[in-house]
Amino acid sequence: MSALLATLRYRRLVLSAVIVLALLGAIAWQTMDRQEDPFFPYRYGQITVQWPGADPLQVERLVLNPLEEELAQVEDVNEIQGTARTGVAHLIIGMGQHVYDTDTVWERVRVAADRASRKFPEGTGSIEIDDRSMDTQGIVLAVTGSDDLLELADAARQLRRDLFAVGNIARVELLADPGEQITLRINDAAAMAAGIGPNELAAQIAGRNRTLPGGSLQVSGRDLVLQPTSALESQTELETTPIRTDNGSLIPLNELASLHREPADPPGERMWWNGQPAVGLGLVIPENRLNAVALGEQIRGRIDQVAADYKPLEIREMFYQPEWVERRLSELGRSLLIGVVIVALLLLFFMGLRLGLTVATILPMVTLSALAVYAMGGGVLHQMAVAGLVIALGMLVDNAIVMVENIQWHIDRGLSRAEAASRSVAELAAPLATATFTTLAAFTPLLLARGDTADFTRGIPILVMLVLAMSYLYAVTATPVTAAMTLARAKRPGARIAASAGRKAGALAVSRPGWILAGAAVLLAGAIGLSGLLDRDFFPSTDRNEMVVDLHFPEGTSPDHTAIQATGLAHALEGFPGIEQIHVFTGSSGPRFYYNLMRIPGTPHRARLAIVTRSSEDLPRVMDWLQTRGPEYTPDAR
Repeated sequence: MSALLATLRYRRLVLSAVIVLALLGAIAWQTMDRQEDPFFPYRYGQITVQWPGADPLQVERLVLNPLEEELAQVEDVNEIQGTARTGVAHLIIGMGQHVYDTDTVWERVRVAADRASRKFPEGTGSIEIDDRSMDTQGIVLAVTGSDDLLELADAARQLRRDLFAVGNIARVELLADPGEQITLRINDAAAMAAGIGPNELAAQIAGRNRTLPGGSLQVSGRDLVLQPTSALESQTELETTPIRTDNGSLIPLNELASLHREPADPPGERMWWNGQPAVGLGLVIPENRLNAVALGEQIRGRIDQVAADYKPLEIREMFYQPEWVERRLSELGRSLLIGVVIVALLLLFFMGLRLGLTVATILPMVTLSALAVYAMGGGVLHQMAVAGLVIALGMLVDNAIVMVENIQWHIDRGLSRAEAASRSVAELAAPLATATFTTLAAFTPLLLARGDTADFTRGIPILVMLVLAMSYLYAVTATPVTAAMTLARAKRPGARIAASAGRKAGALAVSRPGWILAGAAVLLAGAIGLSGLLDRDFFPSTDRNEMVVDLHFPEGTSPDHTAIQATGLAHALEGFPGIEQIHVFTGSSGPRFYYNLMRIPGTPHRARLAIVTRSSEDLPRVMDWLQTRGPEYTPDAR
């Protein structure tokens, strides 16, 4: 208590500290790390095992079942969703909501998968474990401008190397990679004259394309390793590979067959940007401790620098998460500012100029100071953090109101302003601490909760509790100092009227308690009855001008059939009022450009359309058209 009272003697120091901390908060708002949504631990991932040519029953019995049995024994793995398709087994792994050391669990998953692989039949591929499938590809780029998928893929790979010059990118993934293969078209007449059939030709090429140890030589006491040039490293080397004919002579391969570099067949994942074939890049932005907006600007700047090197190809932005980060935080920032103004106006209206202005001055100081402490503690600015500041606005003024009113009460009874401030701090420090910590206790369960929902909303209790703690600290230090400088003995007829009304209301409550309780019960019952008319949303929906349409075709549908129907639906939507862009992804669910989208790769029977409209108001018309007319263009899809 003596320490609190001592602060009244160092008014300049107290005010300087408050102003500096508030300025730091204002700077933090502009410069601190920011993202749209909080970070999630990697509790979910995917496992894929290829077994070309196997039917779903074989995949389930010989690959999926052994894998599920081993994974089920891994501690902390409590969700396994397995799917057996033609030639592939796919599993989605989920950990318990209490798990935060996910790397350790994923290591145990790898060990279990390795044990299961020993039971797999011959011919199965290696196990692919994606433990970062929850990463959001915050920026998705598309390289377009050519119908040659290999040209687009080469340009996308070069662009990926160019983007590595920008630091802090967690990962750059190649999307809709067409793959490549060298196709040989045998000249029947030349092959017959040389006495070589297709099988023999393939065997000679395979024998030529091998990497073998060359041994070593000792020269002057030194060991020299020999590297035989047996592996084919280019198409030119393959074309000039000598082929032995039936009479023992050697002729180059290109005299027997023509060679063509083509996309892999059958095709894998494909994508289109507004009807143009594309190969894309998915940029994973680190979801923690990074300013996504600043990184997005750096990436755009790098693309502008190198764009001319890719002409006539074009580098397009499909999805750009930093724009939504800035937009969402700006909306919440405006809500915070509006809340501050509304609370300040209410204080001025009901408390009068001097008292209202004293409390209203503390309001932004507490908010900005709490934000400064949050930033210094490594906090990230996202929509949950700003929502916590908005929620705390109505509570953070309570301590200051009580303190200022008490100081004014003592001043009105003849004490000097300094004496009134000291007396009020001595009287209210303990009661206000009790009231504040009671409120803090109400938010403790939210702070201590575990799981995905808790991880998403934890910024709210952190900021609310931080703001409330800061409001108490300022109520017993900065508020008395400010009040001692601004308040004066009141001569307010309005105060006497308010006091008289308060006394009458109190007398009525004491004399007619039954009526008061009955009236309160009626109001409570009415509120409960009318609550059913209200929408039940914890937060306003993040309306975007984007829409996702998933198409599920029957298992076994060929990639070409999926692509034809998906692009046909996209073509039918071209020119629809309000639609600006249509992106098509086939053979997979496409990039995970929003945090709650599931990314499922390697699915020839799946397609996704991402539709971008001028505004969110245009989406209902598109949805109605898709529900009524869409089946005409995709009769096989669900």
